[in-house]
Amino acid sequence: IGRDLLEKCCKIKDLAAVELFATLNNIQAGPIFHALSELDSRIQIFGGGANSYDPRRPGFIFARKGVFLRGILAICFAGKGLHVHMNSNIGWKPLGNPLAITQMGDQDYIVKELNHQPAISVYKPYLNLTPHNNFLQETLAFPFILQRNGQSIVRHPIDYRSDGSLVFAGDFKPNEKIRLSYGNPSEILKSAQESRRDIAEFGPEGILLFSCIGD
Repeated sequence: IGRDLLEKCCKIKDLAAVELFATLNNIQAGPIFHALSELDSRIQIFGGGANSYDPRRPGFIFARKGVFLRGILAICFAGKGLHVHMNSNIGWKPLGNPLAITQMGDQDYIVKELNHQPAISVYKPYLNLTPHNNFLQETLAFPFILQRNGQSIVRHPIDYRSDGSLVFAGDFKPNEKIRLSYGNPSEILKSAQESRRDIAEFGPEGILLFSCIGD
């Protein structure tokens, strides 16, 4: 799918940006991003995930041809005079010490162990949480944060397994260091003000604002 989308994007004249929406509970968007990374670096790629607070309820993607329970929607923005500027605002603050990914699952989006302990056990000392029906909803405000290429990336588990593994919508790497994080009000306000100044400097004629589920 990623290679097919890349081929289609390469045929679009004056492509400026690609917006992606995916049903995160049953689609791994990582390979799509890897394929699109071959596009010109000036082309902005952004978007978010469709999901539900209740893992038993699916997310939806609404398109011209119908409503889909599983899929990825790509919207391409093109135009000779079109300029797209992307700004990311997370506002999360690291909590506790870095945790090493000591064992991965059978896919690169499944973390089995952190510091040689079941990944899910990391919530116990900080939040006193154990797996239960509302576990994912209660941990929504405490995603994991990691650093890649000088950027902060937030990952939130979308599911967990009986062996203590955490399932994410994005990929991880063995031995990568991650930390729990929380929403700090002062950091959120500070980040929002920085975004405001950045947007004002760009001077857009239109703004697309999307609040993702924290992936």
